[in-house]
Amino acid sequence: MLAILNEMSKHFHPDTKTIDLALFKVVYIAPMKALVQEMVGSFSKRLKPYDMEAGELTGDSQLTKQQITQASIIVTREVGCYHPEADRHELY
Repeated sequence: MLAILNEMSKHFHPDTKTIDLALFKVVYIAPMKALVQEMVGSFSKRLKPYDMEAGELTGDSQLTKQQITQASIIVTREVGCYHPEADRHELY
């Protein structure tokens, strides 16, 4: 959350007391799928006063181009990939 607030502060305009949400996106990578929905809810609740929206992007749910554009925070999960030269599955 501190990293998100730090990024927001970089786009804060003191004269208008607004944050230019069009200039940045936050991508939060959750360690497991069950945590994605929880974090979307948490971010949405905490950042609602700043008009920031969170979107969920996993294998079970997709976002349209418009939803991606509107979302300030995209919450996804890490994906395991198979590397043919490795003897086990690894995360990239």
